[in-house]
Amino acid sequence: MIDVLGIGFGPSNLSLAIQLKELAFFNDKKVRFFEKKKSFSWQPGLLLPNTNLQIHFLKDLVTLINPKSPFTFINYLKEQGRLSDFINLNVSYPSRMEFNDYLFWAANKFEDIVSYNSYITDIEPKYDGIQVSHFKVTYVHDNIPNEIETRHLVIASGRSPKIPSAFFQIYDGINVIHSDQFTKSEVHKIASEYNLKDHKIAIIGAGQSAAEIFLYLLESKNPNLKVVNFIRQFGYSPADSSSFRNKVFDPDFVDVFYNLPSEAKNNILESLLNTNYSVVDPDLISKIFTKLYHMQHFDRSNNGTIVSLSEIKNVIRNSENKIEIEYSSKINSKVEKQEFDYIVLATGFEQAFLYKKYFNKFKDIIQYGNDSNLEVNRDYSIKFKKCSEAKLFLQGYSEMNHGIADTLLSVMANRAFTIATSLIGGNKN
Repeated sequence: MIDVLGIGFGPSNLSLAIQLKELAFFNDKKVRFFEKKKSFSWQPGLLLPNTNLQIHFLKDLVTLINPKSPFTFINYLKEQGRLSDFINLNVSYPSRMEFNDYLFWAANKFEDIVSYNSYITDIEPKYDGIQVSHFKVTYVHDNIPNEIETRHLVIASGRSPKIPSAFFQIYDGINVIHSDQFTKSEVHKIASEYNLKDHKIAIIGAGQSAAEIFLYLLESKNPNLKVVNFIRQFGYSPADSSSFRNKVFDPDFVDVFYNLPSEAKNNILESLLNTNYSVVDPDLISKIFTKLYHMQHFDRSNNGTIVSLSEIKNVIRNSENKIEIEYSSKINSKVEKQEFDYIVLATGFEQAFLYKKYFNKFKDIIQYGNDSNLEVNRDYSIKFKKCSEAKLFLQGYSEMNHGIADTLLSVMANRAFTIATSLIGGNKN
């Protein structure tokens, strides 16, 4: 029996590991993390050059809780010998590649408590009389099935790619991929190597990932690469990252949001969609517009196109293994078709798998609200119908309870600290 088992070892559970270490939890408790990847990585499919983090570097793994921690981004820069150079960059938002390197640097310090190449197949609540006392977790490590029992669980295994229904039947991870696979895909290889072959690629989506991939492909080394970005609205919508708006990502706002009635929470979430969903950084929008302007008016090239106000009607794979997209215009309802070699779905993520994969044996004890969403305590533990000594915490799945920042890095350190202090016994629900 161990004390805490973390499922997933990305930034969220890495931050938790740091908090537990700095609170001396490891001194007399047993902690383990399982990660399905073979080594630490953070969004490897989206690590494109010239892409930046969308939060301030001080919102790292630990700074907002303990600025003196040796695990801060600033200390990472100091240890790498580039703190002065970073200061001279005069940026608040480091490159995504540098932040990934920072996370990798921190993760390496916890290799003794992480089992990589491990995935969960089942979680079962165990009882002492009528009370949940602990959990039995079935997992596979290096292709060998095994079991472990733990007093508490922390799930932070990320969300699953969202595949629109029109593409579900032809999705193969080769010609049709999700954006989270991009840098590992054939599409990325085609764009990264100089060649003269004709390729036509469609990007579905209007958010940050779609825009980043679109610009990357527009700057391809292949002069015969044609790229079309289908989006539902009229052009990209700029992300609202103004100072007052950004206060919704402050850790203090979690308390405000959590204590609101459900209707108020829903209204606020809807009003804040333009801070996070289907929006693009204004400077990236400007770069894309400039690139398309020069392609059209100076290069006389139509290799980059944005099809705005479009609705995908039907998608088929033809006998030549090409993908035909049938779409209509929201302006005049005119239906057109285009044929593509590759499709990139920059369509976001969902968490439906959370219930299907992990909670099959929790149906009788999990508490749901009137809106059918999981009820989650302030300390990020799931509310059970029955008494429970054991706690099951969620990291990144509680937007409806804790606010729009819950799926982002912004509150990562504070959330981990809340969970850590709850595990120690210093936090109330």
